[in-house]
Amino acid sequence: MVVAAAFAMLCTTPALAADGNWTGNRAGRVAPAAIGTVSSVSGSIIYLIGSDGTAYTVDATSAAITKLPNTTIQVSDISGGDTLRVFGTVSGTSIAATKIMDGVFTKMDPATTGTVSSVDGSLIYLTGSNGTAYTIDASGAIIDKSDTTIQVSGISSGDTLRVFGTLSGANITATKIMDGVFSGRSKTAADKTVVKKTSVGKNPVVKRTTGSMVKRPVAKKTIAKKAAKKSCTGKASK
Repeated sequence: MVVAAAFAMLCTTPALAADGNWTGNRAGRVAPAAIGTVSSVSGSIIYLIGSDGTAYTVDATSAAITKLPNTTIQVSDISGGDTLRVFGTVSGTSIAATKIMDGVFTKMDPATTGTVSSVDGSLIYLTGSNGTAYTIDASGAIIDKSDTTIQVSGISSGDTLRVFGTLSGANITATKIMDGVFSGRSKTAADKTVVKKTSVGKNPVVKRTTGSMVKRPVAKKTIAKKAAKKSCTGKASK
């Protein structure tokens, strides 16, 4: 079974592309075909130097282009020196782009993650993972589903969303929404089981707590009782 599990992991683990990017699908997300810096732009063709030094020719004719954080732009708005993430089909050093993200990518924490209860025009009603009912204004948001840009009308009840934007009480003005199931959330202190070893005499005591460490000293009466038993029997009490 161990060999079979290892083989299955090998078969499902994403591979690395020439520029060091994952080419497989991780946690439901498609990795970019290339990340790099624009050397020049000619019509709908972008010449890109990948992070590994490879010179790519990117056909952006059919690409949806976003200037981070959330502005839709045209190919003509891309300039030499811009940093791009290009999604699409790679053939050698040519890429037929379906999506391009222009700008330096920085990790942001979502305002909330949850399940859609209903959609009304540009408003999304969401039940957050903490149980809070949120009202989301998606009128100015860029919405991604499996790395395809969609409209609010493409979101359905029951969808799992990650919503980025400005939070005010239970209202969120969204700038970006990611529609899809995401695995591998980071653990908080409340999720972690802490193992602590203390020592009573020569016997180690293992204590497990959830969240912050709770120190529970051994009662003096218990120690005295064990000592008394040892003096009577000549053997340590277990």
